[in-house]
Amino acid sequence: MGHAGPMAVPAEPVADEPRLSAAALAQLVKIDVFWSLAPFVWTWGIIVASVVLQARWGRLYTLPLAMLMVARSQHALAILMHEGAHARVLPSRAWNDLVGSWFAGYPVLIALPAYRKVHLVHHRDPLAATDPDLVLTSGYPVARKVLLRRLARDLLGLTFLKILSYLLTGTTARARKKARSAGTTAKPANYYDRGFALGEVAKGLVAQAILLAVFWALGRPELYVLLWLLPFTTMLQVLLRLRGLADHAGLPEPTADAPLPQHARTRTVISNPVTRFFLAPLHVGYHLEHHLYVGLPWYRLRAAHLLLRPAYEASGAPVVCGYLEVYRSLTGS
Repeated sequence: MGHAGPMAVPAEPVADEPRLSAAALAQLVKIDVFWSLAPFVWTWGIIVASVVLQARWGRLYTLPLAMLMVARSQHALAILMHEGAHARVLPSRAWNDLVGSWFAGYPVLIALPAYRKVHLVHHRDPLAATDPDLVLTSGYPVARKVLLRRLARDLLGLTFLKILSYLLTGTTARARKKARSAGTTAKPANYYDRGFALGEVAKGLVAQAILLAVFWALGRPELYVLLWLLPFTTMLQVLLRLRGLADHAGLPEPTADAPLPQHARTRTVISNPVTRFFLAPLHVGYHLEHHLYVGLPWYRLRAAHLLLRPAYEASGAPVVCGYLEVYRSLTGS
């Protein structure tokens, strides 16, 4: 089984961006198999503990907390899948993709190979017109009621239905609406392969069948709906939006006439342990460090931040203390 290959090599910032020394980078880019695999164990451990506690001693009023713990852990699985997409889980690409897919991605219906293809487009030019994540991050700041309405749609499961529609068609609801008003048909993105996407959806459904079988074997199949599907389609979507907005929303968007360095359009958010646990597990809040050096594993991002902090201060890079401060800026309040 081959080495992880070119994707493991960190992207070098452009000349005017904060830089790590070659010696520091050589150490930080190394994969530590223990710290790569440990979060898979503890994340699934939190899920199992949440389900068992709710099943044995839970009441109706404890169900929302159990759901939140599972949704938070599903968010962590999505981040671990993201690690796999950057080949940062294991040195072997085959094992990296296998573990990242079946123990993180497919359980939350995210196909690592498809995500990798789209996500690397995002990394090439975040917030540009070609950025596939622009549908989430563009147009901020907005009125507070607009953001609350979007979060309400997340919590009601409507956002998940939009995502499912995209997986099946390769077009967003916004693109289809725009095409209808123009009397045309929306075309899938050029990186969308419908046959491949449907195959990956099928693998995701296999993972769901395995999870359902486990719940069924434990004699509580209804908990698959209450403590897996329901958190996944509702609370998880809220967490993904809140974290995704903090990464890039409200920052300057580059144009052909006015290109911008990565450190001007990517944000790092420093927060307390409780907020990190629910909203930014696995150091995902150090997003600027990730964009500057995509080859850094999650457990190296904080060290990179400490080394880069003086350069951030000199360049005015967007490093914010607290997620509440970010959301205030995104709602103009």
